[in-house]
Amino acid sequence: MSFLDKIFRKGRMGRTISRSETAERLNPILEQHVWLNHYYRHAVERLDNRRLAEHLAEETRTARNDVGKLNETILSAGHTPFSGTDIEPDEIDMSSGGGDYGLLYDLIDAEEDLQDAIEAEGDVEHQMRTRAILEVVQTNSKRRLSALKDATEGRRRPSESLHATRPSEKAEPTVADEPETEDEMKEERGEDELAKEMAARVEKS
Repeated sequence: MSFLDKIFRKGRMGRTISRSETAERLNPILEQHVWLNHYYRHAVERLDNRRLAEHLAEETRTARNDVGKLNETILSAGHTPFSGTDIEPDEIDMSSGGGDYGLLYDLIDAEEDLQDAIEAEGDVEHQMRTRAILEVVQTNSKRRLSALKDATEGRRRPSESLHATRPSEKAEPTVADEPETEDEMKEERGEDELAKEMAARVEKS
C-alpha cells in the first residue's frame, strides 16, 4: 500500500510533520541507503559473474540518484544530511567466503532493511513531496530486490554468509541437499553454466 493510500484511507489529512522532524526521520534512511550503495560497489568489484556485476553496476546509478534526492530533501529542511565520508573500505562487512551467492544474499538483507525503514514511515504525516520521494526510493529498491531474489531462487544462503545487515533469524531458510558453497556449486554444475543461469535470472526481472 502506498503512502497516499494509507493516508486517504483514514478519511482525513493529519498535521504534516515539521521540516526538522522530516530531516530527523530521513537521515537514518539516507544512512542506510549510503551503506547499501557501498555494499553494491563492494559486490560489483568481487562478483565472479561479470554479466551480473555489470547489471548491478547499472542499477547503482539509480541508487546513487535516490541518495541524492534524500540529500536534497534533508538540505531543503535546513539540516545536514549524512554524508558517509568517514566510511572506510574495511568497514564494508560482507560475505568473504560465500562466493557470488553470499554477496547476493547480503545485498538482499540490505535491501530488505531499507524496505523495512521506508515502510515504517507509512503512517507518518510527511509532506507530499517527501512522500513522493520515499515512494520512488521504495519502488527502485523493490525492483532491485526482486532481481536479487530471482538470481538466488532455489539456492541456499552459503554458510559463510556473515548476515551483516539483518538478524540471523531473518535469514533465508536453507534448502536440503543443495551444494553449500559457491565452489561446490561450480564443481557440481560447472562455472560457465552457473554464471549463465544467474545472469539469466537477473535479466528476466
